[in-house]
Amino acid sequence: VMPETFVVSSPCLSVISQHYDSGMATSSLVDKTVTVTLNNGEIYTGKVVRLTSDYVILETSATSYVFLMDSINKIEYSETSSPKLVLNVNSQCSGINPINLLYMSEGFSWDAEYTAIYENNRLKINGLGQITNNAGTYENADITLVAGEINREYDYYDYYKTSATSMYEEAAYDSRSYAETESAAAFEYYTYHIPSPVDLNYGETTVVSLVNIDVPAEKKFTYPISYWSYDSEGPVDVSLEFANTKDNNGTRLPSGTVRIYTDNGFGGYMLAGEDSISNTPLGENVTLTIGRAFDIRGAVTKTDHSEYGRRTE
Repeated sequence: VMPETFVVSSPCLSVISQHYDSGMATSSLVDKTVTVTLNNGEIYTGKVVRLTSDYVILETSATSYVFLMDSINKIEYSETSSPKLVLNVNSQCSGINPINLLYMSEGFSWDAEYTAIYENNRLKINGLGQITNNAGTYENADITLVAGEINREYDYYDYYKTSATSMYEEAAYDSRSYAETESAAAFEYYTYHIPSPVDLNYGETTVVSLVNIDVPAEKKFTYPISYWSYDSEGPVDVSLEFANTKDNNGTRLPSGTVRIYTDNGFGGYMLAGEDSISNTPLGENVTLTIGRAFDIRGAVTKTDHSEYGRRTE
């Protein structure tokens, strides 16, 4: 939880002040025996020698450890209270008053992954959203994914540290049945709302359905040309191109990796290749470069040339 992002709203209440109690007062845990659970699942039990907002020094029977707070999932002590938000409010209504609480939490990320079947000059594309949760456990979560480039202000060291942690975090794969996802434009971004509640367990990657389209696609062969290509030959790139338009049953596609499968010649499927796409709105053409042709070579032959502006003396 990022306490500085708390926003409390209510039709009957105005907030005078607010205080977030994480339940881990630094002074109360010194010399206490606690259990520390790290983000990678490792568990240590020992006496707290020092505890600050940045790190904790834990003394066990064997040795002493120093843990950065960013690497800790939770510190458990029997007398430690649960985290709570304390509000001092001015109320214009009597009785029970509902409030809305908005806040940000670090530790979430999501990526789009696509699988596509190419056959009969068509691409059947299934897009999935992979949600990685290193923040905590949330039951029956109402999830909306945002596609776009949102500007965030980071401290450089904290940003690097967070990126490195999430990059190497191992997560379990949680396979679910896929329901149709609702999508909509929001501000200058695009959102995908998961139609039913989802349980987000700590350390897991949860997969949800994003898009399903079936579009006509054209196979193309391209020989890249450079200055050194003249009077030589080389491999030819194979690509699939489709028009991501409403008439072609297209839709807005968040950036991600596309894996294309095709007939293997023996009644099954094989991986033909993969490519990445950027955030793609309706109305754009999409080109997927998936590999190089086995038995096609490209060549460039210079048949004529002209020179202009040559300096003579």
